[in-house]
Formats: sequence, structure tokens, C-alpha cells
Amino acid sequence: MSDDDELFRFEHLDVYKRSIKLSIEIIKKTVQIPTSYRRIHDQLVGSLTSIPLNIAEGFGRKSVKKIQQFIFIARGSAFETVANLCILNGLSLISDDDYASYHQELSEISRMLTGLHHSFNP
Repeated sequence: MSDDDELFRFEHLDVYKRSIKLSIEIIKKTVQIPTSYRRIHDQLVGSLTSIPLNIAEGFGRKSVKKIQQFIFIARGSAFETVANLCILNGLSLISDDDYASYHQELSEISRMLTGLHHSFNP
């Protein structure tokens, strides 16, 4: 493993990879949302990208407590993303099938984040 691999070890985490992939997928799918709904779209993008960003930031910290804190922030962002998607679905801006698929993936990401958090406990 190179120094860069060790430095950015979060990039090897499945939960990080999946949250990046989901972020890209949802942003591409929702980029054409009408301007009148731009605020909810911005909220969605913010909560969605907060998941991998907080994983990365947590691993940039020195203490286990700080890493755990950022992992739980990422988990909270996953929950916020579900609420944003629910609103978009209610407004018929994303399909029921897309909502269900994204909801399932966010559920799995949330479980993975909980497991990652617990993995730092002695």
C-alpha cells in the first residue's frame, strides 16, 4: 500500500464508494428539476454529498472520537436525504421506483455507517 493509499484510506471503504456512486446517480437523475423546485434540489444535493464528504473528513481527524462523530454526521445526512427524496417523490419529481431504489440504498449505507462507527469501539 502506498503512502497515498494509507493517507486516504477512506477511499477503500465500501460505504464511501457506495455513497459516491449514489450521489452521482441521484444528481444526474435530478439535474433537470424545474427552477421553481431548485431549493429542494439544492437541499438534496447538500445532504447527499454530505455523506461521503463527512466520511472523508472524519478520516482526516486524528482521534477515534472525531472519526466516529463525522461518521454519525454522515449517517444523519443519509436520513436527511431520505426526507428530501420523499418530498421530491411527493411532488412527482422522482418516480416511485427511483424513490424505492434510493431508499433501499440509503438504508444499507446507514447500516454500514453504524457498523463502521461500532468498529472503532474497543
